[in-house]
Amino acid sequence: MAVLAGEAFPEGGFPGEFSAAHYCSWWAAAFDSLAAAVFLLEIDFVEGMLCATATREIMTGQQILTVVHWYVRPKYRGHGAELLNALFTEAARRDVKLISAGCMMNQPGRSVAQIYLKKGFRMTELTFLKQTGAL
Repeated sequence: MAVLAGEAFPEGGFPGEFSAAHYCSWWAAAFDSLAAAVFLLEIDFVEGMLCATATREIMTGQQILTVVHWYVRPKYRGHGAELLNALFTEAARRDVKLISAGCMMNQPGRSVAQIYLKKGFRMTELTFLKQTGAL
């Protein structure tokens, strides 16, 4: 997972430097609490992943799966919807009725937002990021 996340980091335009150690410890804690779901795209090797957390929605208390990381290596883009379908299956297995997902604004190629809309999502918010100091 950390290798794919490290590949995704510069493409996403995230501030700071990627920390594989922190990434792995964050997900280990999520797995220990059973609040995570990870799906891997395997074609030639592991070529992509979709990671989600399972929590309760802040306003209603309903169970919600939130996509926090979705990356597919450029050569295998076009297969990423398989990961989203796996998330839908997991939501049904957990009887979760809400899925939240976001996407980076500077995604190359086919817009992830277009995929979400095609799969029945609707836009509910726009998120901004401000860097307040050196990272």
